[in-house]
Amino acid sequence: MHLLRTFSAALGLVLATAGPANATTIDFTGGTAAMHNGWAGITQNAGTFSDLAVYYAENTEGVLSFYTQVSEGFVGDYYAVENDVLHSDWSDTAAADAPGILAYKRYGESLDLNSFVLTTNTANMYGNANGSERVFLHASLDFLHSSYVMLMPSQDWGFPGTKIILGEQFKNIKAFWFTSDPGVSFAIDDVVIDEESPPSVPEPGTLALLGLGLAWLAVRRSWADRRVACLRALLTE
Repeated sequence: MHLLRTFSAALGLVLATAGPANATTIDFTGGTAAMHNGWAGITQNAGTFSDLAVYYAENTEGVLSFYTQVSEGFVGDYYAVENDVLHSDWSDTAAADAPGILAYKRYGESLDLNSFVLTTNTANMYGNANGSERVFLHASLDFLHSSYVMLMPSQDWGFPGTKIILGEQFKNIKAFWFTSDPGVSFAIDDVVIDEESPPSVPEPGTLALLGLGLAWLAVRRSWADRRVACLRALLTE
Protein backbone atom coordinates (compact mmCIF):
# COMPACT_ATOMS: atom_id res chain seq x y z
CA MET A 1 0.00 0.00 0.00
CA HIS A 2 2.87 2.35 0.85
CA LEU A 3 4.47 1.69 -2.54
CA LEU A 4 1.15 2.24 -4.28
CA ARG A 5 0.78 5.61 -2.59
CA THR A 6 4.35 6.50 -3.54
CA PHE A 7 3.77 5.53 -7.17
CA SER A 8 0.48 7.46 -7.31
CA ALA A 9 2.15 10.57 -5.92
CA ALA A 10 5.03 10.30 -8.38
CA LEU A 11 2.66 9.75 -11.30
CA GLY A 12 0.55 12.71 -10.21
CA LEU A 13 3.66 14.89 -10.16
CA VAL A 14 4.60 13.76 -13.66
CA LEU A 15 1.12 14.39 -15.02
CA ALA A 16 0.95 17.79 -13.34
CA THR A 17 3.91 18.96 -15.39
CA ALA A 18 1.80 18.54 -18.53
CA GLY A 19 -1.03 20.80 -17.35
CA PRO A 20 -2.38 23.66 -19.50
CA ALA A 21 -0.70 27.07 -19.36
CA ASN A 22 -2.52 30.24 -18.36
CA ALA A 23 -2.61 33.16 -20.78
CA THR A 24 -4.59 36.24 -21.77
CA THR A 25 -5.98 36.50 -25.30
CA ILE A 26 -6.81 39.97 -26.60
CA ASP A 27 -9.44 39.60 -29.32
CA PHE A 28 -10.17 43.35 -29.52
CA THR A 29 -13.73 42.83 -28.31
CA GLY A 30 -15.08 44.46 -25.16
CA GLY A 31 -12.29 47.01 -24.81
CA THR A 32 -12.40 50.80 -25.08
CA ALA A 33 -11.60 52.53 -28.36
CA ALA A 34 -10.60 56.20 -28.03
CA MET A 35 -10.55 58.34 -31.16
CA HIS A 36 -8.47 61.41 -31.98
CA ASN A 37 -11.61 63.57 -31.93
CA GLY A 38 -12.25 62.74 -28.26
CA TRP A 39 -15.04 60.21 -28.80
CA ALA A 40 -14.83 56.74 -27.27
CA GLY A 41 -16.75 53.48 -27.48
CA ILE A 42 -16.72 49.76 -26.67
CA THR A 43 -15.97 47.18 -29.36
CA GLN A 44 -18.75 44.59 -29.67
CA ASN A 45 -18.12 42.63 -32.89
CA ALA A 46 -20.35 45.10 -34.73
CA GLY A 47 -19.22 48.28 -36.44
CA THR A 48 -15.75 49.79 -36.72
CA PHE A 49 -14.12 52.72 -34.95
CA SER A 50 -11.96 54.76 -37.32
CA ASP A 51 -9.46 57.55 -36.64
CA LEU A 52 -8.32 55.42 -33.68
CA ALA A 53 -5.88 56.93 -31.20
CA VAL A 54 -5.66 54.10 -28.67
CA TYR A 55 -7.39 50.84 -27.81
CA TYR A 56 -7.46 49.75 -24.17
CA ALA A 57 -7.70 45.99 -23.58
CA GLU A 58 -9.18 46.08 -20.08
CA ASN A 59 -9.22 42.29 -19.73
CA THR A 60 -5.44 42.28 -19.21
CA GLU A 61 -3.69 42.84 -15.91
CA GLY A 62 -2.22 46.33 -16.10
CA VAL A 63 -4.36 47.12 -19.20
CA LEU A 64 -2.48 46.54 -22.44
CA SER A 65 -2.83 49.66 -24.59
CA PHE A 66 -2.47 49.75 -28.39
CA TYR A 67 -1.62 53.15 -29.86
CA THR A 68 -1.92 53.94 -33.56
CA GLN A 69 0.46 56.73 -34.47
CA VAL A 70 1.62 57.57 -37.99
CA SER A 71 -0.87 55.12 -39.46
CA GLU A 72 -4.62 55.41 -39.91
CA GLY A 73 -6.05 53.14 -37.26
CA PHE A 74 -9.27 51.14 -37.04
CA VAL A 75 -10.60 48.71 -34.45
CA GLY A 76 -13.75 46.64 -34.62
CA ASP A 77 -15.54 44.47 -37.16
CA TYR A 78 -13.38 45.75 -40.02
CA TYR A 79 -14.09 42.79 -42.32
CA ALA A 80 -17.85 42.76 -41.54
CA VAL A 81 -17.77 39.16 -40.31
CA GLU A 82 -18.66 39.85 -36.64
CA ASN A 83 -15.04 39.53 -35.54
CA ASP A 84 -13.13 42.51 -34.17
CA VAL A 85 -9.55 43.17 -35.28
CA LEU A 86 -6.99 45.98 -34.97
CA HIS A 87 -6.27 47.39 -38.42
CA SER A 88 -3.71 49.94 -39.57
CA ASP A 89 -3.09 51.61 -42.93
CA TRP A 90 0.33 53.20 -43.34
CA SER A 91 0.04 56.26 -45.56
CA ASP A 92 2.21 56.68 -48.63
CA THR A 93 4.10 59.47 -46.84
CA ALA A 94 4.70 57.64 -43.54
CA ALA A 95 8.30 57.27 -42.41
CA ALA A 96 9.46 53.66 -42.60
CA ASP A 97 10.94 53.68 -39.08
CA ALA A 98 7.98 55.33 -37.32
CA PRO A 99 5.77 52.97 -35.26
CA GLY A 100 2.31 52.50 -36.70
CA ILE A 101 1.07 50.37 -33.80
CA LEU A 102 2.68 50.64 -30.36
CA ALA A 103 1.61 48.47 -27.40
CA TYR A 104 2.54 48.36 -23.73
CA LYS A 105 0.89 47.93 -20.34
CA ARG A 106 -0.50 51.10 -18.85
CA TYR A 107 1.56 50.98 -15.66
CA GLY A 108 4.80 49.86 -17.25
CA GLU A 109 4.78 46.20 -16.23
CA SER A 110 6.76 43.71 -18.26
CA LEU A 111 4.91 41.27 -20.48
CA ASP A 112 5.46 38.20 -22.63
CA LEU A 113 4.21 38.46 -26.20
CA ASN A 114 3.53 34.86 -27.19
CA SER A 115 1.54 34.93 -30.42
CA PHE A 116 -1.04 36.72 -32.54
CA VAL A 117 -3.07 36.14 -35.69
CA LEU A 118 -1.96 38.14 -38.72
CA THR A 119 -5.07 38.86 -40.80
CA THR A 120 -3.72 41.42 -43.28
CA ASN A 121 -0.29 42.47 -44.54
CA THR A 122 -0.68 43.66 -48.10
CA ALA A 123 0.37 46.58 -50.25
CA ASN A 124 -2.78 46.08 -52.34
CA MET A 125 -5.70 47.63 -50.48
CA TYR A 126 -8.48 45.03 -50.03
CA GLY A 127 -6.50 42.59 -52.17
CA ASN A 128 -3.85 39.91 -52.19
CA ALA A 129 -0.31 40.53 -50.99
CA ASN A 130 2.42 40.76 -53.62
CA GLY A 131 5.22 39.43 -51.39
CA SER A 132 7.16 42.69 -51.23
CA GLU A 133 5.52 43.94 -48.01
CA ARG A 134 7.97 44.97 -45.31
CA VAL A 135 6.32 45.19 -41.89
CA PHE A 136 8.57 44.66 -38.88
CA LEU A 137 7.70 43.65 -35.32
CA HIS A 138 9.98 45.18 -32.67
CA ALA A 139 10.49 44.01 -29.08
CA SER A 140 11.76 46.52 -26.53
CA LEU A 141 13.23 46.02 -23.07
CA ASP A 142 13.17 49.73 -22.15
CA PHE A 143 10.29 51.35 -24.13
CA LEU A 144 12.83 53.23 -26.29
CA HIS A 145 15.06 50.87 -28.25
CA SER A 146 14.47 47.75 -30.30
CA SER A 147 16.03 44.73 -28.64
CA TYR A 148 14.86 42.41 -31.43
CA VAL A 149 13.29 42.93 -34.87
CA MET A 150 11.29 40.37 -36.84
CA LEU A 151 10.04 40.66 -40.43
CA MET A 152 6.35 39.78 -40.79
CA PRO A 153 5.21 37.47 -43.60
CA SER A 154 2.97 38.84 -46.32
CA GLN A 155 -0.73 38.11 -45.81
CA ASP A 156 -3.72 38.54 -48.12
CA TRP A 157 -6.44 40.92 -46.96
CA GLY A 158 -8.99 39.45 -44.53
CA PHE A 159 -9.69 36.09 -42.96
CA PRO A 160 -8.45 33.41 -42.56
CA GLY A 161 -5.31 34.72 -40.94
CA THR A 162 -1.96 33.19 -40.04
CA LYS A 163 -0.95 32.53 -36.45
CA ILE A 164 2.46 34.00 -35.66
CA ILE A 165 4.19 32.21 -32.76
CA LEU A 166 6.97 34.18 -31.10
CA GLY A 167 10.08 33.04 -29.26
CA GLU A 168 12.14 33.93 -26.23
CA GLN A 169 13.08 37.33 -27.68
CA PHE A 170 9.55 38.57 -26.92
CA LYS A 171 9.47 37.52 -23.27
CA ASN A 172 9.80 39.93 -20.34
CA ILE A 173 9.63 42.97 -22.60
CA LYS A 174 8.29 46.44 -21.83
CA ALA A 175 6.73 47.22 -25.20
CA PHE A 176 6.36 46.07 -28.79
CA TRP A 177 5.54 47.92 -31.97
CA PHE A 178 5.15 47.54 -35.72
CA THR A 179 6.88 49.61 -38.39
CA SER A 180 6.29 49.41 -42.12
CA ASP A 181 7.18 50.71 -45.52
CA PRO A 182 4.60 53.27 -46.73
CA GLY A 183 1.35 52.16 -48.32
CA VAL A 184 0.75 48.89 -46.46
CA SER A 185 -2.50 47.64 -44.91
CA PHE A 186 -1.95 45.58 -41.78
CA ALA A 187 -4.20 43.93 -39.18
CA ILE A 188 -3.92 41.60 -36.19
CA ASP A 189 -6.26 39.61 -33.96
CA ASP A 190 -6.09 37.25 -30.95
CA VAL A 191 -2.94 38.63 -29.33
CA VAL A 192 -1.77 36.17 -26.64
CA ILE A 193 0.34 37.52 -23.78
CA ASP A 194 1.77 36.25 -20.49
CA GLU A 195 1.45 32.58 -21.31
CA GLU A 196 3.26 30.42 -18.79
CA SER A 197 5.87 28.15 -20.30
CA PRO A 198 4.62 24.59 -19.86
CA PRO A 199 7.08 22.40 -17.94
CA SER A 200 8.77 19.74 -19.99
CA VAL A 201 6.85 16.48 -20.23
CA PRO A 202 8.94 13.45 -19.22
CA GLU A 203 9.91 11.09 -22.00
CA PRO A 204 8.41 7.57 -21.96
CA GLY A 205 11.83 6.30 -20.90
CA THR A 206 11.64 8.45 -17.77
CA LEU A 207 8.34 6.86 -16.78
CA ALA A 208 9.81 3.41 -17.45
CA LEU A 209 12.78 4.15 -15.18
CA LEU A 210 10.40 5.38 -12.49
CA GLY A 211 8.48 2.11 -12.72
CA LEU A 212 11.66 0.03 -12.54
CA GLY A 213 12.84 1.98 -9.53
CA LEU A 214 9.59 1.39 -7.68
CA ALA A 215 9.67 -2.31 -8.63
CA TRP A 216 13.21 -2.60 -7.21
CA LEU A 217 12.04 -0.97 -3.98
CA ALA A 218 9.24 -3.52 -3.80
CA VAL A 219 11.70 -6.41 -4.24
CA ARG A 220 14.00 -5.03 -1.55
CA ARG A 221 11.05 -4.56 0.78
CA SER A 222 10.01 -8.18 0.19
CA TRP A 223 13.54 -9.45 0.95
CA ALA A 224 13.69 -7.39 4.12
CA ASP A 225 10.32 -8.74 5.28
CA ARG A 226 11.52 -12.31 4.69
CA ARG A 227 14.71 -11.76 6.69
CA VAL A 228 12.74 -10.31 9.59
CA ALA A 229 10.36 -13.28 9.50
CA CYS A 230 13.28 -15.75 9.56
CA LEU A 231 14.91 -14.00 12.52
CA ARG A 232 11.66 -14.01 14.45
CA ALA A 233 11.23 -17.73 13.76
CA LEU A 234 14.75 -18.50 15.05
CA LEU A 235 14.24 -16.44 18.19
CA THR A 236 10.99 -18.21 19.05
CA GLU A 237 12.42 -21.73 18.69
